[in-house]
Amino acid sequence: ADTFLIEEGLTGEEFSFYIITDGKNYRSFKTAQDNKRLINFDKGDQTGGMGGNSPCMIAQQYKESIEDNLVSKLIDALLLEDIDYNGILYIGGIISKQKPYTIEYNARWGDPEAQMILPSLNVDYFDLISSCINKELDKFRIIMDDKIRLCVVGVLKGYPGDYSKNLGKQIYGIEDILDKPDIDVFSAGIRVEDNKFYACSGRLFSVVASADNIVKARKKAYEAIMQVSVQ
Repeated sequence: ADTFLIEEGLTGEEFSFYIITDGKNYRSFKTAQDNKRLINFDKGDQTGGMGGNSPCMIAQQYKESIEDNLVSKLIDALLLEDIDYNGILYIGGIISKQKPYTIEYNARWGDPEAQMILPSLNVDYFDLISSCINKELDKFRIIMDDKIRLCVVGVLKGYPGDYSKNLGKQIYGIEDILDKPDIDVFSAGIRVEDNKFYACSGRLFSVVASADNIVKARKKAYEAIMQVSVQ
């Protein structure tokens, strides 16, 4: 007979929480939050991610509870099951009724959260990964800057539906924002040919702006992405 698991429906604000673990020890990164809906104010279709911000304010408020209940207990459970997991763990959670709950666990970085979190590292990522592989994570200290980062994803018209008629079109303006201060541009569905940029997928690129507050970061990100067009 089939088995069905029925869980309580949760209403609240979601967050993304990332750690790296060597199987026994772990270190946490900045919190983040991504926006899946196509249109502003949580409207439109679900997508692979239209942007986000880091840190996530609500997750910062519950950071200790998240680590105690969603992270430490998971590490202990893996040890009890003799599972020697070594690497990145992504906890997708939700704050509901003033308490953090797990929605999902992933053994990877998230998109677009990684684009906002990794630039804030003030340590060598290779050294961090090496200490994880060598089971010496307890000796490593993750240092991150105190900047706020906001990401806006540029997508092809029609995404996440049928955008096939726009594939192959040229992308203009990216070269003008690559060297802007406090702006990082991460390519996704872009083909480069003769130093020109062409659309080859639905999600084209991410623009990540950094600042000392979320309002400034948002302004910088949108000013940058407004200089880019697909024709």
